[in-house]
Amino acid sequence: MSSKGHDRRSFLQGSAAALAAGSAITADQLATMATAWAQTAPWKPEARAKLNVLRWKRFVEAEDQAFMAMVQAFTKATGVEINVTNESYEDVQPKASVAANTGQGLDMVWGLYSLPHLFPQKCLDVSDVANYLGKKYGGWAPSAEAYGKSKGKWIAIPVAVTGALINYRISAAEKAGFKEFPKDTGGFLELCKALKRNNTPAGFALGHASGDANTWLHWALWALPRRQGRQGHHQLTGDSQSARVRQSALRDIYSRHRLLERRVQQQGFPGG
Repeated sequence: MSSKGHDRRSFLQGSAAALAAGSAITADQLATMATAWAQTAPWKPEARAKLNVLRWKRFVEAEDQAFMAMVQAFTKATGVEINVTNESYEDVQPKASVAANTGQGLDMVWGLYSLPHLFPQKCLDVSDVANYLGKKYGGWAPSAEAYGKSKGKWIAIPVAVTGALINYRISAAEKAGFKEFPKDTGGFLELCKALKRNNTPAGFALGHASGDANTWLHWALWALPRRQGRQGHHQLTGDSQSARVRQSALRDIYSRHRLLERRVQQQGFPGG
């Protein structure tokens, strides 16, 4: 990869800009834009250039169609063949790790924010790409820089951020005696208790898979009081009223509270 670093950085710079612009235009407009960009690009791809890209399988079919439309437009405009491999959400990390350790198989990976930090020394320095995009589109959010950089260098290009928002059925909340969603954890606890009494408990099943199966409980972890311990590690405090309220809320969120308590303790919450 190092011998082709300049060409691949140029590709990333151009394709990232194309991806950012391509999400809101039609396929014909996308093809026209990609062609115009390729004609004025300050780089030329290698003869018979090919790229192997790994990404997770679609969650929404329309997203997959839009993604492949951008890939096809870029290929048509530049002549660079792109082979896209789709793996399940759980298989992206091990596949990428193997490619990074062997130096074979993949050129680009679309994964989670933590992925490049598993093998930062294997990632190409894409600081020029990130700086170009940051300058063009108004800079990067601090979280993007935190996850995109390692030792001051960009090793990944952030592509998106998702917000974990409260989603609830209005009629169920009203039946539980709440005209609006609570604005504090104490009120949230009372809502969860009322929902459970009505046989419509909050939350959903816990699981060992990454993603929604456990991240829906992260609010409870961040809401717990914590103190800084040895070597800068943050430790949860289990002796405060606030901690007991959160733990009580977790039990009432999920009807099978014994399973919940066991999983909660595995995640590092106060026991008891």
